Amino acid sequence: MNPLFEARGLTREYSETIALNNVSLTLGAGTVVGLIGRNGCGKTILLDHIVGLRLPTFGSCRTFGVEVAKLGPEELARIGLVHQENRLLSWMTVEQHLRYVAAFHPG
Repeated sequence: MNPLFEARGLTREYSETIALNNVSLTLGAGTVVGLIGRNGCGKTILLDHIVGLRLPTFGSCRTFGVEVAKLGPEELARIGLVHQENRLLSWMTVEQHLRYVAAFHPG
C-alpha cells in the first residue's frame, strides 16, 4: 500500500535561506502527527509541500502516491487545508467566495 505522503531528501531553499534541509518522512493511513517548533522553522512550508502549494528545490514529495507537482482534481478533492491566516478578497461577495472555494472541492 502506498503511503499517504512521502518525502525523500526534501530540501526547500529561498535565495540564501534553507527552509527545509534533506527531510525524509513517510506518513501512512491513520497517522496523526503534530508539528512543533519555533516560528520560522519550516512547519508551514512542510505542510505546503504536502498539498502541492510549494515544490521542492531538491528531493521529492509524493501525496497519495503522486508527485505533488502533478496532483490532479481527484487527489486535491481529498485534501483539506485550513490556512493559518484567513484572508478574504475584499472585492468578492460571500456568495462569490463560496463558489470559488467550492470549485476546488466538488464533493
